Amino acid sequence: MPAGSIYVNLPDDLLPGDTASATVNPVPAAAGGRDQARQRRELNSYLVELDGQRAPASQPVRTFTVPAGAPRLAVVLFDPRGRPAGEVNAPLGAAALPPPSYRLPALGQSGGPVRITGAFDGDLSDSSVKIGGKPAQPMAESPRQLVVRGPQEEVGPAPMEVSERGQVVARGTYRNVGVRLSAPTTNLLSGQHTTLTITVTGVEALREALPLRLANKSPDVVHMEGGEEQTLCVRPDDIGPSGTWTKTRGLTGVRAGGFSIGTELGQPGPQAESSSPTEAILHGELLERLALDRPARTAAGDALSPGAYQIVVRGAGEHGRVRLLLWRDGKAAGTLDGAVLERRTARTICDVRDA
Repeated sequence: MPAGSIYVNLPDDLLPGDTASATVNPVPAAAGGRDQARQRRELNSYLVELDGQRAPASQPVRTFTVPAGAPRLAVVLFDPRGRPAGEVNAPLGAAALPPPSYRLPALGQSGGPVRITGAFDGDLSDSSVKIGGKPAQPMAESPRQLVVRGPQEEVGPAPMEVSERGQVVARGTYRNVGVRLSAPTTNLLSGQHTTLTITVTGVEALREALPLRLANKSPDVVHMEGGEEQTLCVRPDDIGPSGTWTKTRGLTGVRAGGFSIGTELGQPGPQAESSSPTEAILHGELLERLALDRPARTAAGDALSPGAYQIVVRGAGEHGRVRLLLWRDGKAAGTLDGAVLERRTARTICDVRDA
């Protein structure tokens, strides 16, 4: 719309029958002054419909019930005269139980969403979060999560406190991480080059690598060195004494115009495993047992019937190669050639990539 945009923040785990809360945020196009005030009045006169219930866009918090059996939730925008001006459909998931306990995120990007999982009632009016002793702006709530906006200015670790219906239900420490992009030229001509500098703050005393995703939202205007979508790794060894990490990427203009690069800071994820062949030459023997539940054959075509086998693993004298001798009831049953893989456990995509 010429006057600006109207954002509706919904939980990303909505289910049929849920009681949930959303927030509506009208944002004028003008940066300030009388034009911004006029545009804000215009946007506030629009109506947002959730679950068949309309309310002015100026009403910031909306609590509603997702229709039972609905495949999706319709969010409809009406102009000041009541005429449809736009519609989006939010997908709904399958039935799920609330998490058994409350879980706080370890960190988040400055000004970005902070998601707390746990058993909530879906009503934002009786939920609150404090980060560093200051109330956090509510964004959305479902029976399984509460989402607030992280602090915009302060960076670094801070205490977090979550309350539901007036009772504190969870406490922890939250690290607010600042991410800033800068470039000497923000409007490039075709073939023109500039350097994008990525600065991350608030990561002092970081113990593990953090993934930072870059996404070029205007690939028809500029090309980004390293790919239009890529993940950078903020590693503890690369962080300066002041808790600041920097990286650069080259940008090349495709055609004249401005460009937009988005960022998303990842969380330390669940453990993942990676494996790769070892280069070591193995010596000696290793005894193992194997139980086959169905008939099989060796690479040489020897038949292996179901049952228990004893395996002798011997180094083959080659890098990472072994020979397996299968025995059953004291008799040789077959021979296999194999490779030894080195398995590593990692917590983030950055560690998996290294492994």
